[in-house]
Amino acid sequence: MRRPLVALVIAVATARGAAGQNPAPPALLPATIAGVVRDSTGAPIADAEVVVRELTQGTRTNARGEFTLRDIAPGAYQVWFRRLGYRSVDYNWEARPDQRTEVTVVLHAIPRTLDPVVVRAEEDRRLKGTSSILGLVIDSAGTAVDEAEVQLVGANRVGVTRPNGGFLFRPLPVGQYLIRVRKLGYAPTNMTLNLVDHDDREVIIKLRALPVKLDAMTIAARSGYAPDDHALEDLDKRLRWQSFKTVVAGRDRLEPLGTMGLDQALVGLGGAGAIAVAERMMQAKQVPRLLGPGEPAPRTSFGDDCILLDGKTQLHQPLRSFSAAQVEMLEVYPPGTEVTGTVSDKMRDPACRAQSLLEHPPYYVIWLRGSR
Repeated sequence: MRRPLVALVIAVATARGAAGQNPAPPALLPATIAGVVRDSTGAPIADAEVVVRELTQGTRTNARGEFTLRDIAPGAYQVWFRRLGYRSVDYNWEARPDQRTEVTVVLHAIPRTLDPVVVRAEEDRRLKGTSSILGLVIDSAGTAVDEAEVQLVGANRVGVTRPNGGFLFRPLPVGQYLIRVRKLGYAPTNMTLNLVDHDDREVIIKLRALPVKLDAMTIAARSGYAPDDHALEDLDKRLRWQSFKTVVAGRDRLEPLGTMGLDQALVGLGGAGAIAVAERMMQAKQVPRLLGPGEPAPRTSFGDDCILLDGKTQLHQPLRSFSAAQVEMLEVYPPGTEVTGTVSDKMRDPACRAQSLLEHPPYYVIWLRGSR
């Protein structure tokens, strides 16, 4: 809720106006943000950091979890809330002149299976992000689509397009992003991007209008607002909790691999992807070996894999039955790395079920191009 502040405006430099000079435009009155920070049980969190990222200006919460930041120049900011032992939250704040914004922020405790210091280091990396995504959302006729919801899945960033169809997210750290765009009356669209350092990416995203003769419930479901469709929410959780052992690769990394099967594509990704293949080979009792310069990836002969298609449908079939050219994004979770349970709870095949949170077979989440 935003409530106006009572402020005094003092007129200055009237003598200049009397002397015939043009008076300076009145300064915009500063804005204020205030609120309370709580944990998932509703208890206040004391000593949490509250930082306006663009200004490096901040404060800390008191014993009741309360905070106030005054005298902020009007503008668009990201406000960062964090406390050691909790996952951080950032909030897009439109600081308007002479207005007070009040927020309630919930920080979720980091599970004991994760190292809070490592998580904090990852958040520090995000805080120092240098990249951006500037986008334009249009319909099939090329007309700007305003008030479309734009979400960076897994990055805790969401906004709406302006009247010209534009949106901007910055600063962003390097890494893989999935952009989710939706608006009632249009089919939703997903796009993946892999940002590098100082990467100012510009994208154009098209939305296709749905037939107007559909009933309201069907339009809502086909616009990406089905109440029972939690696939993107689950992906958001997994991306937030992924570790260095997991692999998340989008279209721009997979596309150069062409029609190569996904088992070979994992080797082609290198790094954690190659390690994931080596672990599969060990499980299949095959001996991995290092590839020579320019040597093609070996053809693998693994059995059926535990695959979750488009975040919803369980498959038990070889990973090589999909090619890199078909896939918008691939998630790979070696044993013991899928800590959210959002994949294992959809696995019905006995060979794919998890024994516990950290005891599960390798999981592969495949998002096909054009999936909603």
